[in-house]
Amino acid sequence: MDRKLLETRVLLESDLEAFREIQSEYLDKWTPALLREQFSKFPSLYVGSFLNGALIGIAYGTADSSSATLQGIAVKFSLWRKGIGSALLSFFEQQTNGMGVHKVGLGCGEGFAEQFYVKNGYRPVELKARSADGRVLAVEPIRDYSDGLVKRERLRRELHPSEVIFIMEKRLDP
Repeated sequence: MDRKLLETRVLLESDLEAFREIQSEYLDKWTPALLREQFSKFPSLYVGSFLNGALIGIAYGTADSSSATLQGIAVKFSLWRKGIGSALLSFFEQQTNGMGVHKVGLGCGEGFAEQFYVKNGYRPVELKARSADGRVLAVEPIRDYSDGLVKRERLRRELHPSEVIFIMEKRLDP
């Protein structure tokens, strides 16, 4: 992949159908109406990476006056591990900084995503255990990623949750 052909930018309303295709495949399955509604609230926090004009990766979130929440990030599978996700994340952070918001938080599933966020400067701050119906069973503060791995296994043994996710955050330089 020629990085010179990669463009990362804020999405336009005309990009939303392509956004929804990626979002539906890898993340949430929003209706077109819900996507338009959410996009209208935080249009500068809906960003995408384009290769030869085609949308290949997305990141999106929300913000208030003190922090932003990254709700989702995805890159088409055939282009994983080529730096596109890191470029999207960096651009999302620049957008939040531009809004005067200097902290980004997120919830992270298991696997390579955990290492992706740690590699990109995110600090695990707690674990959240949930039941299959989405109820929060426990919230456990953690010191760091290693502490979180140990505590996650303990929560699994004790509570048998459907999932245990890392809550991570990153403070951005103004």
